[in-house]
Amino acid sequence: MVINPRKIRQNLLKKGFIEVQKTKHIYYKFEPDGIKTDIQTFMSRNNQEIGNELISEMKDQLYLNKKEFIDLIDCKLSEEDYIKILKTKDLLAEFQVNKPEYLYHGSQYLLETLMPKQAKDNSEIGSQFALYACEDFDSVIPFALPIRWYPDNPTGKKSFSCRKDKILIEYGSINPNGVGYIYKISSEYFEKIDGWQWVSIKEITPIEVIQIKVEDYWLNISFSKEALEINKLLYPSDTLYLDLPSFPID
Repeated sequence: MVINPRKIRQNLLKKGFIEVQKTKHIYYKFEPDGIKTDIQTFMSRNNQEIGNELISEMKDQLYLNKKEFIDLIDCKLSEEDYIKILKTKDLLAEFQVNKPEYLYHGSQYLLETLMPKQAKDNSEIGSQFALYACEDFDSVIPFALPIRWYPDNPTGKKSFSCRKDKILIEYGSINPNGVGYIYKISSEYFEKIDGWQWVSIKEITPIEVIQIKVEDYWLNISFSKEALEINKLLYPSDTLYLDLPSFPID
């Protein structure tokens, strides 16, 4: 049996692998959603067909049997299926070699214990029953700031979008003198689900709670016309809303 190296390359790159060019060989390292692992394989740069001997070596490097390796190259085995195989072989610890020691979670509420809850989002990834966290402190600031529903009761609504620590309040309000909380937590029970989010289904006790003030991030906030009218109504000021920034949020 022989396999065209171009076919191997094309399909590995679709399954969470990145390509690293070296002098004699081309390495393919498994880094799903940016998570670095020690799992890798390689091929010669001469573009020769890959025969049974090299197939055997590559399958072992990727912790697969021959059928699983062929299925991976033939697109019958997805990236998610491959991750499941690694987990069933107790390779999860290796899979998370470069997992950060700590993550961050933002909330406008002061809590002793962080509980998983049903998230609301348009995507499947963003609407799990879980506790969400990020590696980057700045990325959770928008979720820590006290953006409130309007009216502030069960019939009210709020909407905001963000990129890093830049926030656009589309509907709702925020108290210019309010505070929020960022929780530093252990990453032990978390799994990464995309390029920046981690989730856990366990209750988590924070290592540290950091209080942040809205006034320190006021210049990171912009308002839609409707939200600005709401905020001026609730928190009137002659100077507070002068020269507010405007950030395009993709």
